[in-house]
Amino acid sequence: MTSREKILEAASEILRKSGPGALSVRAISKSAGMSTIGIYNHFDGKRGVIDELAKEAFDLVHQAIVHASRIEDARAAVLKAVQNYLAVARDHEAHYRLVFGEAVPGYAMGPKARVAARRAFNRLVELVDAASISNEYLSDARANAIHLWTIIHGYISLKHHAVPMILNEADWENQIIQIIAHQINHN
Repeated sequence: MTSREKILEAASEILRKSGPGALSVRAISKSAGMSTIGIYNHFDGKRGVIDELAKEAFDLVHQAIVHASRIEDARAAVLKAVQNYLAVARDHEAHYRLVFGEAVPGYAMGPKARVAARRAFNRLVELVDAASISNEYLSDARANAIHLWTIIHGYISLKHHAVPMILNEADWENQIIQIIAHQINHN
C-alpha cells in the first residue's frame, strides 16, 4: 500500500468511526503511521485528503451507475443502479457520509470532487432518460433523477440515523427498491 493510500484509508476510518469533527492532519498522520509532513506532501493538508475522498465517493457512485447501464432493459438498469448505489453507501459508508451526510466543518468541495459529482449525476440522468421515467409532476429526466436520488438518500439517511425507531433494518434496502420500482413502473 502506498503512503497516499494509507493516508486515505486512515482518514476514511476516522470518518467512519468518529465523524468529520475528529478529522485532523494529526489524527490522520497518527492513524496512517506517518508524519504530518507526509499528509501535506501528498495532499496539501486535510482539505486535500477530504477532496480526494469526496472524489473517490462520486467515482464509486459513477461506477455503480455505469455498471448497471450495461443492462439492456433501461428500467431494469435503473433498479440495478439503485441496488449498486445502495451497495456503495453500505460498503463505503465513510465516503458516502462525507459527501451526503454530516458535513466537515469549514469544508467546501474542491474542483475535482465537483467534476466527479456532476459526472455521476449526469450518468444517472442519462439512465433515467433512457428508461423514459416521468410522472405527472416531473417531465424531464434531470428532475426525475433528482426525485429518485432524493428517495434513495432519504432512506439511507433513515438507516444511518433512525432505523431502529422506524424501519426494520433487515428490510430497508428492499423497501427502497420497491419504492423506486413503483416510481419507474407507474408513469
